[in-house]
Amino acid sequence: MTTQAADGMPQLPKQQYQMGGKGHSDAALHAYAQQHAAALQLEVEGLRAEKERVERNRDMWQSQCTRQAEQLTNMREALRLAVRQNSHDMLMTGDEIRLCEAALVNEQPQGE
Repeated sequence: MTTQAADGMPQLPKQQYQMGGKGHSDAALHAYAQQHAAALQLEVEGLRAEKERVERNRDMWQSQCTRQAEQLTNMREALRLAVRQNSHDMLMTGDEIRLCEAALVNEQPQGE
């Protein structure tokens, strides 16, 4: 008779005394493998599906980060152009231009 582990997977039956010591007979091991092959196969399929899902998510996040980095670079360049143009047009207030210049100074990525 087999028992269930905390994760729901079947465990080997208790060892029994066999000739030469305590252990499992070949017949008991073969019976266990045949009995629980379907449960083990379901577990393997579930793990494969989880792996594929994680890989898809990784690829999605990677492409999103690439797009956002490119967009951020474009926005910084647009801000630089606006600040440069403002030196001629003087459409921004002093506070606005200081905020823009501070944003451009602090453009180093976090963690570097």
